[in-house]
Amino acid sequence: MVSEKGTFVIYTIDERRFVLPLSYLSHCIFQELFKMSEEEFGLSSGSGTIILPCDSLFMNYMVSLLQRGMTGDLEKALLANSLFSIYGTIIMLLELSVSSFKAITCLTLT
Repeated sequence: MVSEKGTFVIYTIDERRFVLPLSYLSHCIFQELFKMSEEEFGLSSGSGTIILPCDSLFMNYMVSLLQRGMTGDLEKALLANSLFSIYGTIIMLLELSVSSFKAITCLTLT
């Protein structure tokens, strides 16, 4: 697939397409994801499709952090731990937040 000048295209394991700025390639997070992709899926076939070993929820989270100006310390922390254990922790925290919100809403309504 062709992308606009100054961007690159990746796919997540749930087949979502992301068009991202080339500047993201300088971030350690993407460099590590590319290494993991090569280990898991091998080099891109003749089609040129790049699949990163994460789902779209994780990729959206990474993109949002980069858009907000992720600090070098946060990036190092994410890399120091397994990306997917971090991902699991994020999901758990999101689920707890939703549960807490529902509980607070129920208490407020009663």
